[in-house]
Amino acid sequence: MNYTRRLSIALVLFIACSMLALAQSSLDQALLTDTPEVLQPRLGRIASLLIDRCVGCHDAQDAQGGYSMATAGSLLIAGESKRAVIGSRLSDAQGSDVVFPQGLGELWDRLITSDPALRMPKDSDALDAEQIEDIRAWIATGAKIDGSLDAPLESFMPVSIPSEPKLATYRRAHPVQAIALDAYRQTVFTSGYQEVLQWRWGDTFELTDRIPTRGRTISDLQWDSVRGTLWVASGEPGRIGYVESIPWIESTSALDSKARRTAWVSRDTPLDIATSPSGEFLGIGNADGTVVVIDASTNSLRWRMSAHAAAVTSIDWSPDGKTLLSSSRDRMAKSFESFNGKMLSSFVDSERTVASIVALTRGAVAFDEAGVARYYPNYTTPNARVLWGGFAQQTHKLVASNEDFFVIDADWIKHFRVRREETEVPEEASKDDKEDKKEEKKEEKKKKKKTDFYIDPREGVHLVDASDPQRRLVPLSMQASVVRNEDKQELYLAIGCSDGEFYVWSPTSKFQIAGVNRP
Repeated sequence: MNYTRRLSIALVLFIACSMLALAQSSLDQALLTDTPEVLQPRLGRIASLLIDRCVGCHDAQDAQGGYSMATAGSLLIAGESKRAVIGSRLSDAQGSDVVFPQGLGELWDRLITSDPALRMPKDSDALDAEQIEDIRAWIATGAKIDGSLDAPLESFMPVSIPSEPKLATYRRAHPVQAIALDAYRQTVFTSGYQEVLQWRWGDTFELTDRIPTRGRTISDLQWDSVRGTLWVASGEPGRIGYVESIPWIESTSALDSKARRTAWVSRDTPLDIATSPSGEFLGIGNADGTVVVIDASTNSLRWRMSAHAAAVTSIDWSPDGKTLLSSSRDRMAKSFESFNGKMLSSFVDSERTVASIVALTRGAVAFDEAGVARYYPNYTTPNARVLWGGFAQQTHKLVASNEDFFVIDADWIKHFRVRREETEVPEEASKDDKEDKKEEKKEEKKKKKKTDFYIDPREGVHLVDASDPQRRLVPLSMQASVVRNEDKQELYLAIGCSDGEFYVWSPTSKFQIAGVNRP
């Protein structure tokens, strides 16, 4: 009996010890499990560190040692040493894997070496222990990249957008460098001091909202009537640029700044943006001469083209959305297939900066710095068929609607319409034709059509009282919007000026109202 009891007690103790060991084993296993994906360091955590301490010697233009940190992708590509930069398994945001040899790689070795000839940053203080640990943790956990591999490194830096305006009020009206117009909602958006000002008009303009922006300077505003979204191009010239989308909320009659999305980041402020007629794509003209088309829904890159040898001044879409037009400081304008970026033609008439190109119902009008507007009958003919000169030398952008286009000229907004006339002219018969058709009447000769083009001036608007010699304006920006009611449509233009005044004018109804860009 005693033996049986001792055996039972031993069995209970054995089971208890086994269960404790199993629990301890499970605990140990849990402690050794990899860090959850959401807690793993990503490139955004160290991007500002790399930009401050490394990119100065390893950017796209001055890639010392053949190594560039200009983009997330170039950060992973070995320089002249041919050694793996990152020595672990890498997964980008799209889930693509790149496998490197064992170890942490050359980037890590260069940061921790005691050899002054090899240590980075070169000719500068070494990184402190906390900074080095941040980079080690990023590499050791898989070098996660929270974005696209071809995105500039600056795009991974966290940007805090203030909830309140930088300035409660302005001492003077802010120049309206960019303006957008939603005529249907009777709303105008103007560029302010690191913010977009939203105005609603009735008998006067009323400030209804103020939306802070990522960049200090706002270079362009574009209202997307299809999606009900405001696109904002801003940045710091020569340093960084952003393109953001901010959706409209009908219930509040305001933009939802909390739902904004960053669609594009570049190394300089984008100079012009344009949405396609369907709202499906956004075109971006950049200071480095590139033209970019992105998907407006996903912000994914559709195509990017090194289109010009100098900054892109303007872009526009054909009415059917199949062609994208661009103009540049390299004295050229070009056309591209919107689907894949294939170049269709170069418009080669201008001898000065081509400030703007816009698409009409048929053809396009380009405006250059010499003050000449040229009409091209389609998107593939390189030479203009008709022109109109005599404008002040300037680099303002045109606005177009159907066959009409508008030009800023001093404090006038001048209005023009392109007209086509087709006439039938007899075609000269060849010698063979004469022999074959001796008995035919001469009046039955073949005829062909000839098209002549004209630019007709229409009624414009003088923004100030012409009888006041002291009153002068310098318009800077202009946008158009159309309101369609059943079978009627009314065109409105918004014009922004350097002294902070802005206007809405309708060439259809002659409506005109003025406001001051100052909260």
